[in-house]
Amino acid sequence: MRTKLSSYLITLLSIIIIFFSSDNLFPQSSWFSINNSEDINGLDFVSSSVVYGAGGNGYIFKSTDSGNSWEKNINNASASYLWSVSFADEQTGWAVGNSGTVIRTTDGGDTWTQQYAGTNFNLIDVHFINNLTGWIAGHNGTVRKTTNGGTSWFTQTTGNLDNIFEIRFIDSETGYLSGDAGIFRTTNGGDVWSVSLNEPWVYSVDFINAYTGWAGVRFGKIYKTINGGNTWTPQNSGTGATYYSMKFINENTGWAVGDYNTIIKTTNSGINWSTQISGVANSLAKFSRIDTYDEAGNICWIAGFEGTLLKTENGGANWETYFSSIPLYADLWSVYFTDDMTGWTAGSGGSIYKTTNGGNQWKISGQGIVNDLLIDVFFADQNNGWIVGHNGRIIRTVSGGEAWQIQNSGTFDNLFNVFFIDNNTGWVAGDNGIIRTVNGGANWTSSLNYPWMYSVFFINENTGWAGGRFGKLVKTTNGGNTWTDQQGGTGATYYSVKFSDENKGWAVGDYNTIIRTENGGLNWTQQSSGIPGTNLKLSEIHIAKNDDRTAYISSYNNYIFKTTNSGANWYKTVIPGYSDFNSIYFSSDNIGYAVGYYARIMKTSNGGVTFAGIEYSSIPGSFSLGQNYPNPFNPKTVIKYQVPASGNVSLKVYDIIGNEIAVLVDKLHNAGSYSVEFNGNNFSSGIYFYRIQYGNISDTKKMMLIK
Repeated sequence: MRTKLSSYLITLLSIIIIFFSSDNLFPQSSWFSINNSEDINGLDFVSSSVVYGAGGNGYIFKSTDSGNSWEKNINNASASYLWSVSFADEQTGWAVGNSGTVIRTTDGGDTWTQQYAGTNFNLIDVHFINNLTGWIAGHNGTVRKTTNGGTSWFTQTTGNLDNIFEIRFIDSETGYLSGDAGIFRTTNGGDVWSVSLNEPWVYSVDFINAYTGWAGVRFGKIYKTINGGNTWTPQNSGTGATYYSMKFINENTGWAVGDYNTIIKTTNSGINWSTQISGVANSLAKFSRIDTYDEAGNICWIAGFEGTLLKTENGGANWETYFSSIPLYADLWSVYFTDDMTGWTAGSGGSIYKTTNGGNQWKISGQGIVNDLLIDVFFADQNNGWIVGHNGRIIRTVSGGEAWQIQNSGTFDNLFNVFFIDNNTGWVAGDNGIIRTVNGGANWTSSLNYPWMYSVFFINENTGWAGGRFGKLVKTTNGGNTWTDQQGGTGATYYSVKFSDENKGWAVGDYNTIIRTENGGLNWTQQSSGIPGTNLKLSEIHIAKNDDRTAYISSYNNYIFKTTNSGANWYKTVIPGYSDFNSIYFSSDNIGYAVGYYARIMKTSNGGVTFAGIEYSSIPGSFSLGQNYPNPFNPKTVIKYQVPASGNVSLKVYDIIGNEIAVLVDKLHNAGSYSVEFNGNNFSSGIYFYRIQYGNISDTKKMMLIK
């Protein structure tokens, strides 16, 4: 009987483990990245209201209200990196990308199906003139044409094997393509191509009629033709950028966009070009496509790398960031939301960003106010907020971040944590103790003179706690006039102290430290995160607003912890990718945000659900390619991947134009998890791609080398 029962329990346990180990139930489904780092390469207007884009990791972007709001969805056909999108009407469109990827939709992008074009080379551009006839082009001189909507494709050739970047047809017979070998022209639908411009590295071409066109080239070169490409005349663009895209609305007015944050415009057919300001802070920003439906040229859009989408409504006099990521070089140290939609994050180099739509868009808030590292953000209400950081920096807003003012903290010490009980009374913890204000920060005075205080929290205007280095814990019951020591029982640095009422609270810190009190701090008990060892840094704790038994902890090593029983058990959530998280905040019961290094922002909409800490099996259940870490890197980075069964694995690195520069792996693997190091010591700064091939499965991700 005992043997049968034991067998039954073992079988039941196996079923439970398999159930909780299925791909649909892994904890990473609870958290997802909302800092849109996917490049947006393609952009195509179907009408004045409907526009599509395509980009990294197979993402399709769509707006049905002239770009006022955007949907970002991964297509269901291929996760390959996408370079271009072309729609024949609002329902029927194609997108192309790496490894010969061609996908088609007939329902406005809701679903996609793969098409096979007879090539595995990267496809960089697609152009359809109607529902049936279209062309694709890409690396190694690849040109394919279809006359049946992509059901079948047949090869066309220029006679040259250099990479092709753009293909455009004026009508069914006359077309141009640009690439490493210059510009080629056809007058018979692509059956025969001939050299039109013998100039290397032509990235873009645009014609307004059968005769007049322009070409964008590397190193700031622009050419114009007025005889259909028989001859080309150089123009002076005034920059040294590579022009990835050009758009002309008539014979006089047009734009060119490219790398190094470059937008230029002409109103006299290219005789003169003027530079326009994008509003993007990153001087290395790359713009991949410009397009418009507006014949007057007032309303234009620009898509770019790292999720950039810009809009102008006045012909480029001003550009507004409509859908943009926070640059990867921005390390984020704090996040705070006043409701589910409105929040702020701050970090390195004085960077401050605000969202008003739950993280779908982040806009710069208070650019250039300070250049110091900003460590903590706190808002008393929608309008009144404070941010503190290194070198004694305190800045305040009374307009929800529309404008910020520097306050005089009276110190040049580093400041780590800020807390206000209302719009007037607040405290800041820093290297030299705690300072206090009773007039909104107009004046600050010393509250506690003790070195290396990292956190401060008040439950009301009188009662508060503060945590510091070497196990320092203190409490006040008179608003910070005097403080008394408490014994936390550890020697940790307490980076975060939070209380739900006058009795119940936590403190967390380095050395994997969690302590809990239920009597106002008279006694503290240690709790276990579930991670063995003492090397883990726990950066911030957040207590749920409506349930003081539920709390969350952000930490390094890509963990977020949750408890629903006052810390008796802490369950870790495995986050997609890899990051050290500095801050966590829940705006409501289910919606929470966590931020960290390299502009990492994660969001959960289901309360950060975990499944009893179930771990990955030593034999993976699915194939995956991880994001390299660190990213950006200099000069080394690590790439992790896993395969569920034995098979050959190829992992290669490519430069921005698709040239293979390194083979990291090319051999048979057994099932398991693997990692490999890439050394960029011999390569220049810039964007690179790494691509894995496992059987018929492939995936591509982007990484940034900064020297």
